[in-house]
Amino acid sequence: MTSRHMAGQGDCHAPYTLKHIRLKYLAVLIVALFLPLVLGTAQAQCKFINGFSVENKYLVPNSGVIASTNTAFGTPIGAYSERPKSLSANYANCTSPGTASRTVAGTLLSSEPYTYATDNPSVGIRFFDDSAAYGRRYWGGGAAESKTGNWSWIDGRIGAELIALGPLQTTRINISAVATFSLDGLVVMTVRVASVTISVQTCKTSDVAVDLGAQLVSSFSGPGSTTPAKAFNIELTSCPPGADGIFYQLDPLTAILPEVGQSVVALDSSSSATGIGIQLLDGNSNPFALATKTQLAEYDSGRVADYSIPFAARYYQTASKVTTGTANTALIFTITYH
Repeated sequence: MTSRHMAGQGDCHAPYTLKHIRLKYLAVLIVALFLPLVLGTAQAQCKFINGFSVENKYLVPNSGVIASTNTAFGTPIGAYSERPKSLSANYANCTSPGTASRTVAGTLLSSEPYTYATDNPSVGIRFFDDSAAYGRRYWGGGAAESKTGNWSWIDGRIGAELIALGPLQTTRINISAVATFSLDGLVVMTVRVASVTISVQTCKTSDVAVDLGAQLVSSFSGPGSTTPAKAFNIELTSCPPGADGIFYQLDPLTAILPEVGQSVVALDSSSSATGIGIQLLDGNSNPFALATKTQLAEYDSGRVADYSIPFAARYYQTASKVTTGTANTALIFTITYH
């Protein structure tokens, strides 16, 4: 009796327990199937239409960038742009409000406007889209406008511009930053820019050799005496416009002899003569101050022009006795722009 009673209890409870387990699994299954449907309605469904797909742009400048040495920091020095392939055609559709995002993968230097680093600290880069409807919009801010329906570029151009951030020199710039335009995760376009050479406009000049000729020791009469001066010019060609001023300076590779003025330099180590130096004069035969900036008074900031700077050089007795031998020296001519 006892064993049958226990078996009976087991038989009575088994169907109930099995039914309870089945209901629990059924409830979980319903929730699992319903969850993706709920989540899906919260996201915009953006997709390409009319046969379009992601456009990977690689902007290649037709030529290098020509810049001035006095370009103001923050000034664009070169811009390149192209029209999208989908211009005037709908390229994507969003069934619920899709949000446009313009991002740049790179080192951000400034957000007003968005400026990114190149491999040269004096040059930055900005990415943009440009249209009559919206003007120029710089990329990097992320999420922006949103709408439901079709998307098109209307009349826009996609581009990038180089920005002067510091003193410019002629060099080649490499750009690793990559810009991306997307609609709620749908990548519509990527933009890269090829390397570009920046050529900085400067005055051109050539080396000048001045032959002071053979001089007799008897030409000197004592410290401070000189030989006849030999005139020469330093020619500057194709000097760029736009600078506030051009300055030049002569620095000797040997010592300046201050005891006889800033215009006399010592002979170099290859020289065998003693008791003399070489003096530099300006175009008016006045002693020219070495290692000192002098402004080019004739500079015309409104045009490309050539200039000729007159000088003269002569031997100058620096000691009580002069001995025969070779007498040479050299100077470096430097131009700066303001």
